[in-house]
Amino acid sequence: MWASEAIQSHVERADLSLDDKRFASALILGVVQTEGTLDQVLDGFLAHPQKVRPDVRRALQIAAYELLFMGHEAHDAVDQGVRLVGTSAPFAKGMANAVLRKAAKAASDFPFGDPDAELEAFCTQHGFPLALGQALATERGEPCARRLIEEARIRPPVFLQLNALVAGDASTLRFLEDAGIAFVEVTDVLGCIMLKRSADVASAPIRRAIAEGAIIVSDLGAQVVAHLAVRDGLPASLLEVGAGRGTKTVLIQSMAARAFEGRISPYVCVDSSSEQTRSLHERIRLCHASVDEVLVHDGRDLASVLPPQAFAMVFVDAPCSGVGTLRRHPEIRWRWSEEETASLVQTQRAMLASASGQVAQKGSLIYATCSLMRAEDEAVVEHFLASDDGIGFAWDSGLVTVGCGFGADRHFAARLTRDS
Repeated sequence: MWASEAIQSHVERADLSLDDKRFASALILGVVQTEGTLDQVLDGFLAHPQKVRPDVRRALQIAAYELLFMGHEAHDAVDQGVRLVGTSAPFAKGMANAVLRKAAKAASDFPFGDPDAELEAFCTQHGFPLALGQALATERGEPCARRLIEEARIRPPVFLQLNALVAGDASTLRFLEDAGIAFVEVTDVLGCIMLKRSADVASAPIRRAIAEGAIIVSDLGAQVVAHLAVRDGLPASLLEVGAGRGTKTVLIQSMAARAFEGRISPYVCVDSSSEQTRSLHERIRLCHASVDEVLVHDGRDLASVLPPQAFAMVFVDAPCSGVGTLRRHPEIRWRWSEEETASLVQTQRAMLASASGQVAQKGSLIYATCSLMRAEDEAVVEHFLASDDGIGFAWDSGLVTVGCGFGADRHFAARLTRDS
């Protein structure tokens, strides 16, 4: 479970005051966002870092986060940290007291350098892994990297898509207004709204609307990418590769129903995970969507299960590092590695090449990720266009990087057309 999902399912539904919910949420997200930096500081004061139990380490991280990133009084943070350690490991209270007192003294020198002049100190200041910060600076330039690192600590807003397959937009908006839900309509994508209070996503009216399929929780960036599929008309047929749990499947079909009062058919979904496709079946049933066929198959080998050039549109939602969703999924930053990215690039190239064989004459091919890394985005498309598989394809409206407005995630999408 992502930390954000844990907050929605546990903290926001707990019998706590609003202030306590906010504080608990801030601690959870903050510690997850900065855990590598917290461990680096704590390990400097631990005699045997590798022997510290996970529950003890987590308690130390929480106290260290309050000291280094929240600026809480040293006495209070240390005292509460020691108490928290004692709830599960009373024998470790002495060690915790010594370590946290040292961390409290070190807080005055944090982030141990000049963040304005040194990228390393800037990353430390924001609890961000230096390796990823350096990679972003290389790929997007240091000014952009610094902006992204700074923004990554800000909790993102909640966006919803009104599902036109279940109810008209006017009736759903009226339901939300009557329930006292404050929102803003986002003009970038029809049917998209942003909650003024993110916590309302866990409210009874919103939960009811989700359970009835009337609204879909989806970031604005993902909605903009999904809209590319129906931007220029209703596709005669569509193949979605990497359909996952079906979020974009439902988004595309809702948008098609709103814009054209029609249905895309045939609509075929492919995903390599049987567990994901079970969730997809449940979601399309709940949201009144329709899929003609769902295949559990490797997206790198579509030719073995599908006829060639059979679809007017092929939409590839490629597996990626997820670096564009750092605000929503703070865990990603500490899991990222150059080695894993290189492995993903090979999969992305293979999926795009395989998908191209399913595109009909004059058809469209969309390649999308939720990454900011050029190696996973522009470089994959350029490699494809330079290959034999890319012969006959051309950029339609160019490469599109979306999600810069309203505090949305960063998504990448490229739409290509097949002329021969």
